[in-house]
Amino acid sequence: RRARRRQREEWFGGMVDEREVGGMLERLPMGMRACLCPYQIEGIKFVLSRSCRCMIADEMGLGKSLQALAVAACLDAWPLLVVVPATLRLGWAEEIEKWITWLLPTDIHVIFSSTDRPPQATPKVVIVSYKMLHRLRSD
Repeated sequence: RRARRRQREEWFGGMVDEREVGGMLERLPMGMRACLCPYQIEGIKFVLSRSCRCMIADEMGLGKSLQALAVAACLDAWPLLVVVPATLRLGWAEEIEKWITWLLPTDIHVIFSSTDRPPQATPKVVIVSYKMLHRLRSD
């Protein structure tokens, strides 16, 4: 059992201790932190404590997108690739601008077509649809 547990921890990066998770949570923008519900903060702690190797799978309308953005902010995980249904690309861009307040609109690049290229070398966030990502990989 111990050997399997050790092997699993090696594969999945193991657990992150509570103090380290607390330190990561301090990176949240104040406006975002103030708007998070207690269950969302617990969800963020859960994700961070498992080295981000889990899925957020709540019901619709409970703030999974906000939790995912909060995790990215806690990890200072830039550049960030967001892959969503085509109808949600602009909504995600708006949410990112709203919650990650230090990002400028020019830091966020939404891909609409296969000829669409970022205006800067490496944007902080790239948002693309599933279908467009598949097309870009095929090209």
